[in-house]
Amino acid sequence: MRTQVLIVLCFFGALFLLCLPYIATTGIAKLWYFQITYVRTHYVTGLDASMGLPELPSWRRLPFVAQYLLIYLLLPIVYALSLYRCLRERNRRTISRNWRPVALLSLVGVCLLAEIAFNVNWLRVFVVSMPGIVLLSWVVLGAGKHRRHVLALLWAVVVGLAVPQTFARHTHRVLMTLPSGRTAVKPPAFEKLDWLVTHTKPEDRFFEAAWPNFYLPLHLRNPVFLDLLERSALTSPQYVALSIRQLEGSQTHYILWAPRLDFPDLLNGGEQYHLGIFRDYLRSHYHRVRSFSDQDEVWERN
Repeated sequence: MRTQVLIVLCFFGALFLLCLPYIATTGIAKLWYFQITYVRTHYVTGLDASMGLPELPSWRRLPFVAQYLLIYLLLPIVYALSLYRCLRERNRRTISRNWRPVALLSLVGVCLLAEIAFNVNWLRVFVVSMPGIVLLSWVVLGAGKHRRHVLALLWAVVVGLAVPQTFARHTHRVLMTLPSGRTAVKPPAFEKLDWLVTHTKPEDRFFEAAWPNFYLPLHLRNPVFLDLLERSALTSPQYVALSIRQLEGSQTHYILWAPRLDFPDLLNGGEQYHLGIFRDYLRSHYHRVRSFSDQDEVWERN
């Protein structure tokens, strides 16, 4: 018991030391708001219709979505099997030596999975999936006479996912040279990069409203403290107002805008949409100079 208490005290001591600079500069109230209140208000949403996948599942896109669904299903099954086998080993008279570390790793994986269960996202699931991947090997090795069939099934899944992805990564790509180096991109990305590389230069101020894709490859600087604008309450009216002030202060020349940001997200509800002021600012201070095949637009300062 003394060892467990010492571990807990060391954890909270290290956490306090890491938070101490922020407490000294911003205050404990603001730190509590961003780490506790903000997360509880905006991120504890549960599983929505999209299941946190990069796109909604469909028969046409099933080969692409299958790699994410596989991890979604694999983790709880592996953890359940691992804990069941550990419990079975523990209840035997001849206790195996390796059930304790396996049980510990299984409980760590379950806790990591429970941590992101309030707002499931494929990236978060991938980040916490490593204990499950390690335990999968242990489960397969303990499959007994079925091990050969399980291994064959797993290799079939791996090959079935790897071949289409490898083919997709090496086809329908365009080579181009950017400030960050030579790269291969998809045609929609090439269309934007080709336009931007001829109309901007490294260190220019440039704002991508929908997603931060092009700052690093083009060596451009984001003048806004936000990485992107959300159609939900994550982007509050105060954030919108501050973003507009920062764009004005930096006299940002180009903004890459996505038309979907013009309208509320039906999944979140119209009352959480706060980008109307930014949309009006964009149309009064900028004019559209280019539309791309994916409907994204470049707006230039008047």
